[in-house]
Amino acid sequence: MPPPPRALVVFLVTLIGTSALLMAPWPPVERVYARMFASGGDLALRVLGGRSGLLGSSAGVALVADTSGRMGHDVRVGLVNLDRGIPDGLGRKRLSSRHLAYMPAVTLLALVLATPLGWRRRARACLFGLLWVHVFVALRFTLFLLDAFNGVENHCLFYLINPWHGLLDLAANVLAKVPATTYVVPLVIWALVAVDRDVVERLTGSVPG
Repeated sequence: MPPPPRALVVFLVTLIGTSALLMAPWPPVERVYARMFASGGDLALRVLGGRSGLLGSSAGVALVADTSGRMGHDVRVGLVNLDRGIPDGLGRKRLSSRHLAYMPAVTLLALVLATPLGWRRRARACLFGLLWVHVFVALRFTLFLLDAFNGVENHCLFYLINPWHGLLDLAANVLAKVPATTYVVPLVIWALVAVDRDVVERLTGSVPG
């Protein structure tokens, strides 16, 4: 049995090493990232929601970083009264910024950095890849919010009847909650922005690596 191509071995070793470095649970990094995610999400919601609030009401959604949560749920999400500035339900829901946003981004980075590309093409792939990853993150975050505030509980803003309730539940579970999606979607984006015929030939040994 012939040995695997050298380029493939280098790719796998680099991927494993880079992934281990970027995905390791560094507490200082996690605290800073949770604050950045909460601040960015809060700002985006205020800009998109404007002064009218959600669904034309005085209710808004606020995000606050809180790394004391269990299971890595480091951001609290709740309703805020925009007229009074009083948190009505802060802490009702929690999310993990690591699962929702950080892991997809570093998965894409690890894949691109390990790919046998020139540095200019690698930088371009990182740029466009991260843009698409954050589009995916925005979609996950939107589905999380819709799922969190859909229902008959006191903190909910609306209730979707079937089949829309079932479709929202399915989409939120598949795209925002299932751990595998955190890695599968960046893998697809990597294949689109970084993999071409030359890369495939190098990794498969069709040309010298």
